[in-house]
Amino acid sequence: MSSVENFRLTACIILTTFELHHEYKIMDISKHISNLLKFQECVIVPDLGGFITNYVPSRFDVGQNIFSPPSKEVIFNSKITRNDGLLVSYLVESEAISYSEANRAVSNWVNHTFENLYNGEKIDLAGVGTLKFDRNGSLVFDPVTENVLASAYGLTDVNFAKASRTVYLDSYQQVPAAVKAINDRKNAIRIAAGIALVISLSLFPAKLKNDNLNFLSSDVNPFTVLKTNSSEDKNTIDAPVGEPVQASPVEAKAKPYILVGGSFESFDNAQIYKNDLVKEGNHAEVLDKKDGLYKVIIDSYNDRETALSSMENYRANHPGSLAWVSTR
Repeated sequence: MSSVENFRLTACIILTTFELHHEYKIMDISKHISNLLKFQECVIVPDLGGFITNYVPSRFDVGQNIFSPPSKEVIFNSKITRNDGLLVSYLVESEAISYSEANRAVSNWVNHTFENLYNGEKIDLAGVGTLKFDRNGSLVFDPVTENVLASAYGLTDVNFAKASRTVYLDSYQQVPAAVKAINDRKNAIRIAAGIALVISLSLFPAKLKNDNLNFLSSDVNPFTVLKTNSSEDKNTIDAPVGEPVQASPVEAKAKPYILVGGSFESFDNAQIYKNDLVKEGNHAEVLDKKDGLYKVIIDSYNDRETALSSMENYRANHPGSLAWVSTR
């Protein structure tokens, strides 16, 4: 036998051995399915079924404060088995084999997969999910939690704590009373007596002023007009005999923005809190009862910015205070 014939025989043996080895070697097709699903909406495995992806937008879980990136969910349809050439073409490019070899590799892998499924085994598709038969002989697909969306590669769920900030209200809200309610009857009587004494002392100068009026004239008519020799007669008004002469007050316009320290159901408690604020140097006052509560004002302001700044300073100097800004 010539050397040329020996070479041909050896080449035939090598080619036959390669074909037999290549024919019975089962190529792992699952990794190629996973790669295709990252960029394709549907990957069909001939004679097995189709893997279909659905886009899921980013979402926020309010209960757990988790923000999830966009993703793809994968479902399996065993009715879609017609070969569209996508998987086979991808094998030709990625494995550097011919079209017939790629087609044969897919077919061998599908046959091997069904053999394992009929033996009750579970088929693990890397990066895609698992396949198995249920008790009725139907294919059941269980997807993995891995995100197969290429544009979201590397993104994971983000968990963060709830953000909180101070809320400024234009209207007041009821807060716990800063002064304890007076339950002791003896203390209540003492406080009432003290308030009455303060009021009487405040009226005493006005009474002295009225007593020092000098009458210039009088006549028999009981309804004659009283006159005084005070230099401030421009601010007095004529009044019948027996009634006090009062000067016309010049009312100052109240400042619209107020810093409220608290609200009380009891006027006595509101007055006590106001007196404490006055002792601290504040221009405190008690507003008339509204909605069943007396509102105690720490101070008032012409603009909202100044009121908010004063509120921050007051809270800083009085830890635990819930003073708020409102309008009259």
